[in-house]
Amino acid sequence: MKKIFTIIIAAAMAASCFSFTSCSQDKKDSSVAETTVEATVNKEKEDKATADEVVDSEADLMMLHGVSQEPVNDFTGSWHITDGEGSQYKSFVYMFDGTTNAVLMTGSVGQIAKYSVADETDDNGNTKTYFASNMMFGINGKYTFKFSDDKQKVVLTSEDGKSKTTLERLATYEYIPIPAENPKIDEKLLGAWRSDDGEMMYFNKSGIMYEVIPGMNFYYATYSADGKTVKWDYSYKSDKNKTDKAEYTVSGNNLTLNGTAYVKISASELV
Repeated sequence: MKKIFTIIIAAAMAASCFSFTSCSQDKKDSSVAETTVEATVNKEKEDKATADEVVDSEADLMMLHGVSQEPVNDFTGSWHITDGEGSQYKSFVYMFDGTTNAVLMTGSVGQIAKYSVADETDDNGNTKTYFASNMMFGINGKYTFKFSDDKQKVVLTSEDGKSKTTLERLATYEYIPIPAENPKIDEKLLGAWRSDDGEMMYFNKSGIMYEVIPGMNFYYATYSADGKTVKWDYSYKSDKNKTDKAEYTVSGNNLTLNGTAYVKISASELV
């Protein structure tokens, strides 16, 4: 499943509206799984979150990468590039949460980044306010900026003054897919899970699946599970047939998915 981020890169280089190809999880060698199971035993008391406890937190899906209700700067919200440098990425959405967290969204897939708005004073005592971000595409660097009077547009000017980028605010951006009607749900699979290398997955009772590699990327998908095979679809709006599947087993607080071992955790740890 980690290959999905490679798909983002390929799509971005093509500057298209993301026609994904199938993504699949590389199998880890058995030593990793054995190490994870051993670690699970040592953490048994810590990792006793029940399925009910995790499902109770599923409404938090909307806020895992949401924006602050008390923003500290005018960049808070969702934006897309309309003109200037980076305009080839018009289909991308740039989200700023009002603190320091940023996300580059492509459909239901996101790259996790950071941003800042801060004053800097040069050697001559001149102070400028800069916006900075480390997005993979479109917005990457330090910029001066000017908002429109209504705060719905902002023009970023690169630090060297050679390029400008115009961003326009989006009223809404729906990145969590709509689940299928009456999906097959395996109650044993419900909840949040973490692998030994930190990858986390979440399955809720409505048929939404979430995977995150902290500090790197995440995605949402619809899914169905029959007790042996989980199938997921990460198509977005006009995209079709962007699906994959994997075999899995669940034993208590332990999940093995496509050869990778996970331990159950509290859904609050996804944030």
